[in-house]
Amino acid sequence: MVSDLPAFEGWPWIGDNPLKLPNFRQLRSSRAVTMEWMTVAVVVFFVAVLNLPFWRTLLSAIAPSRTYDWMFIAACVVAMLALFNLVLTILGTRLTFKPLVIFLLPVTAGVSYFMWEY
Repeated sequence: MVSDLPAFEGWPWIGDNPLKLPNFRQLRSSRAVTMEWMTVAVVVFFVAVLNLPFWRTLLSAIAPSRTYDWMFIAACVVAMLALFNLVLTILGTRLTFKPLVIFLLPVTAGVSYFMWEY
């Protein structure tokens, strides 16, 4: 009866990788989002979404009907994107970017709310 048992070959989980966990270094994406692209994404969100009251007022004040009016609005969009991107890029170093965005998102959302209300 004892001879019918398979031979003991050792514990299968002991060795180089005792818990058989995946190599997490290989799981990381090689195309990580850089800080520059994150800055652009935050700036586009600020300009496009959180400044909707400004855009509404600008469109009602200009009442664009000619190509020149639409080009002026496009120039305003580009200027705001460039200005916000410049400021956020200068202030947002690798150590200060996350706290800065965490601070600016609720503050800008509150300002946007009060622009809608008043």
